Amino acid sequence: MLVSSVRRAIDASDATALRHAAHALKGSVANFAAPRPFEAARRLERMGIDEDLSGAMVALQELEEALNVFQTDARKEASR
Repeated sequence: MLVSSVRRAIDASDATALRHAAHALKGSVANFAAPRPFEAARRLERMGIDEDLSGAMVALQELEEALNVFQTDARKEASR
C-alpha cells in the first residue's frame, strides 16, 4: 500500500505526496530493522523534500528490490 502511494506520487510528479509516502514507508521498515529498504525510502523522501524527482523511478526500483529481498529473508527466517 505504501509503495503504491510512492509510485502514484512519482507518476503524478507530486513531490509533497512523495515526501509523505516515503516518510511513512521509511518509518514502517525501520520497525523491522531493514536497512536497505530504509535507506531507499529515505532517498525517496529526500527527493520529495528537495522537489527533485529526476531519479525517483530508479530509486523506486531499488526500493522494490530491497523490499523483495527483505521479504524473502523474513520468510526464510520465519520458516526456521
